[in-house]
Amino acid sequence: RSSASPCTPSSPPNCGACSAQRRPPRRARFWPASPSPKTDAIHLDGATGSARLASAARQVGTTVEFLRGHAIQASRPLELHIDIDRGEWKTVIPPRPSESERDRRDEEEVLVTDPVALPKWIKFDAIQFDTNDQKTSGVVVVTFSPLGEISPNGLMLRLYSDEIEGREEQSFSVEVNGLTGEVSYTPGIAKFEQVVKGESF
Repeated sequence: RSSASPCTPSSPPNCGACSAQRRPPRRARFWPASPSPKTDAIHLDGATGSARLASAARQVGTTVEFLRGHAIQASRPLELHIDIDRGEWKTVIPPRPSESERDRRDEEEVLVTDPVALPKWIKFDAIQFDTNDQKTSGVVVVTFSPLGEISPNGLMLRLYSDEIEGREEQSFSVEVNGLTGEVSYTPGIAKFEQVVKGESF
């Protein structure tokens, strides 16, 4: 019984003894999925336009909750400056007469004082303070006192997304309870009556 001689570096490319080893593996073929009707914009990160809008709204709301809680814990007033036209906000630490420069720097290291911008395609629609009082441009200053007070006393922030069709579908409301400081979220355009405004402290 004869056996094939082993391959050597000088063996031809079609050497029978090693052709199976030299043959490249088959590559799996992937076919694009059939197009489906457009319901919402989907991005490379996998998030839909509605999900991105809800996430942006919650980012604004959690900022309000954090600053209120930190003002109480640190026993110092804080401000949130919301620029409606630029679609961004920033935390401002008002100076105190008895505060040293070192203490102020330590506080700035705890808080993010750089401007934070809304994601692309998402904007502030308006900030409402009362049934007939709202602001659609300029800068709104929200103040948090060491006692937990919020000024303006109860407000609603409305956001909208340019990548979603439909006025109701492209909107999201962030409500701040003037009495408790609680923040709630409502997809669409919420009525201002849902906000419970607190009495003056």
